Amino acid sequence: MSLTKLLNWLLVLFLFLLPWQTRWIWGQGMLNGGAWEYGTYSLYGTEILLWTIIVLFSIKKLSDKNFRVTLLKNRLLHYFIASLLALSVLAIFSVDSKISFYHLFHFIDGVLAAWVVYSLGKEVGSGYLFASFWLGGVVQGGFAVWQFLAQYAPGSKWLGLAMHKATDLGASVIEFGDERWLRAYGSFGSPNSLGLYLAVVLVAGLTLICHPRATAKRRGPAEAVTNGDPGRPMDNLDFRFRENDRIKRIVLTAGQLIILTGLLFSFSRGAWVAVAAGILATGILLLINRDKKNLLRLGKQTFFSLLLIAMALIIFKSVFFARFNAQNRLEAMSLNERKSQAREAINFFWTKPLTGVGAGAYTLAAYQQNPNLPTWRYQPVHNIYFLTLAELGVVGFIIVSLFHCFIVSLFVKRRSLWIVLGVVLIVGGMFDHWFWSMYTGIVVWGVGWGLILKMSLFETKDAVDNPNLSA
Repeated sequence: MSLTKLLNWLLVLFLFLLPWQTRWIWGQGMLNGGAWEYGTYSLYGTEILLWTIIVLFSIKKLSDKNFRVTLLKNRLLHYFIASLLALSVLAIFSVDSKISFYHLFHFIDGVLAAWVVYSLGKEVGSGYLFASFWLGGVVQGGFAVWQFLAQYAPGSKWLGLAMHKATDLGASVIEFGDERWLRAYGSFGSPNSLGLYLAVVLVAGLTLICHPRATAKRRGPAEAVTNGDPGRPMDNLDFRFRENDRIKRIVLTAGQLIILTGLLFSFSRGAWVAVAAGILATGILLLINRDKKNLLRLGKQTFFSLLLIAMALIIFKSVFFARFNAQNRLEAMSLNERKSQAREAINFFWTKPLTGVGAGAYTLAAYQQNPNLPTWRYQPVHNIYFLTLAELGVVGFIIVSLFHCFIVSLFVKRRSLWIVLGVVLIVGGMFDHWFWSMYTGIVVWGVGWGLILKMSLFETKDAVDNPNLSA
């Protein structure tokens, strides 16, 4: 097996295993006498796999003189290095520089994950990269369904799973009357993290089903669309479906329904809103592109999804209604907590408006402000935009925002349907901190943008041939 093919298959494995939290904790964080997740130093199994890919890929590419010349001219690399240096300077002003530099390393993980997703996949095909990411979501959806029906989330040291039961204090539950129903966790640390992950995977699958290229007829080798590589058909690089691929469509639709069921049982309202925004954006883009055939496909997928949602609402009516009852004790506490967190984040921002309290140091700053609360009460604000503003200040927030704006500008003018995946990421970030506060969330954010770049820019030859992006 060639090194290139090995790298691609390692990336396929990485995308499939990404949701699993297996890790080595080399520095347990403690705050106010309790375990402190946001001050804990860990090395994740998928992180080792990611850096193995990065190192091997770098060794392979740096031996190529043409690649070295192209790399020096790469504008995205220049922006990244400048951003990294600026954020490193900001970390010095953190309330705890060690935590901030550790968090900055995870930011690098996320950016490099986006880079390898975009750069690799030519040997095994983009379809395999997408399929591995999507199948990881199907497994999580199925696992979440089992957890909710069993009302038990098993623990496993080797799989990075913490045990949860509805009777446990501190477990994420839906409460009504004298009943407590455990929300599904999947392999994640919280149901909201599971919900956001499944939201990204679900809309990615929907985009594949409703993609304009899904209506393309089979072509012979002479007619095949090339991927910037003369003589190589796009079929090896694209996971789109043909008119007669009904079995594949049925399998994909069944997988989508499993993912949706897991998403429902996470009871993550923010993830639900993100999915709704992604579906709405899909419909708008298809209308703009006047793609009637794929609008019909979107309608069919939405119909199946609504049927499933209706069935879940009928069977578990009391649980779902309790989740939307703002007068419910736990729901009222959750809403009030989020309001107080928003006020707290704004106060932190005004305390250090230029440099912030430090990347990853939000909960430590909260403890320093009010040291008499139990450990679990110190949580980041459930909004990545408020969180980055509080942690990085105006300077860091602008740096990170400009970096993302540059990435978005690379493909937004093409009106690619894959941009709806970005809508899910952006909207989902308004309701939880996971995309910024935790390693897996940061990497999922990076993988999401990497997939958008890869799948949308490969649609046209001139985009792939852009020397400012080629890697």
